Amino acid sequence: MLTVGLITAHIALFIFWMLDLHHKYHGRRRWSKGLLMPCTALIYVLFCLLLHHHPDLFLLCGLMAGWIGDLFLLKDDDPHFVVGLVSFLLGHVFYSIHFLHVIQPSHVLALVFLSLPVYAAYACMIMRELWPGMEKKLHLPCLIYLCVIAFMSFCALCSVSVHPSAGSALAFVGSIIFVISDTLVAWERFGNPDIHGVMETYVPAQYLIMLGILLA
Repeated sequence: MLTVGLITAHIALFIFWMLDLHHKYHGRRRWSKGLLMPCTALIYVLFCLLLHHHPDLFLLCGLMAGWIGDLFLLKDDDPHFVVGLVSFLLGHVFYSIHFLHVIQPSHVLALVFLSLPVYAAYACMIMRELWPGMEKKLHLPCLIYLCVIAFMSFCALCSVSVHPSAGSALAFVGSIIFVISDTLVAWERFGNPDIHGVMETYVPAQYLIMLGILLA
């Protein structure tokens, strides 16, 4: 029965994802977007029941924060954008807390020096390209968000180093795709409104993080 429910939830997630892409690119009302993260959370809970795992509270909170962010980003005005930004920021904080549980500072010191230039170069590129077209009042929120998502991805990388496994690797790949997705969101809003790829990267990112945490 659980297996049937899991298969059904997988199919539902795929359908809602395709519907959302269709609605987005045809300028229709995107009601399906509000079902993507709840369906991902349902898949996770069904997996936990099937594998006799205890659901991770921080992962579920991260998915629900993403769900709230999805709903607010359906509107294009600045107040909704800022609230959506805060929601996704909280989601990244929840994911970071989960990854930090398995990290020992002494194990990741070398990673700090190896990965810091990469994340710093990414942040500088985003600031250089997008800040001229961004209102000044959004500079600080976006900078904070940039630092938080980079930290989340770094924590996922550390978890791979400390506990190498297929699950931790999937979660790290998901974190990188999330960085790409959020970069595309920023480009869509402050650079090129016709850019594609936001949802095509966002849903796989959330799904890989969920699956990686489950299997780690």
